[in-house]
Amino acid sequence: AEKRFVFETTARQKDAEANRFTRHEVKNGLLAAIEICGNIREQFSEDFNLLQKENEVSLVTEQSLKTRVEHISELDRTLHEVLDIVLAETMARDVIHEMYVPRMERVDVNYILTHTRGFTASHKQFSVVCNPSPLPILLLDQGLFKCIH
Repeated sequence: AEKRFVFETTARQKDAEANRFTRHEVKNGLLAAIEICGNIREQFSEDFNLLQKENEVSLVTEQSLKTRVEHISELDRTLHEVLDIVLAETMARDVIHEMYVPRMERVDVNYILTHTRGFTASHKQFSVVCNPSPLPILLLDQGLFKCIH
């Protein structure tokens, strides 16, 4: 029984270390890439606005700039989705190993449910019906709520 306890404790510690590494290193890489996307999108938007103001004929057309901004925005959305998955996975491991510490905060659940990243349904396809309406602001762990949702 003692050997099994030591084995399980060691396995849990190794998993916790891997979890911390994943959370730290992968998250930092994704956040850096997200920041780069934001900078590129901002630069393209500035170029697009300048082109519109000057009504200048350029090698770079309005449509190509607009397309580039859309591609960068799509990359940004994808990076955010990957980041959300990594954070949810590490949170799930922490919950399983009883190491998760909830961070209680005021959360607008109605906003989260209607603005889920990647959800493109129209208002008619997905509506939140509750009593009282609208849902009140709740005190809960937003990360855990998103993970469950």
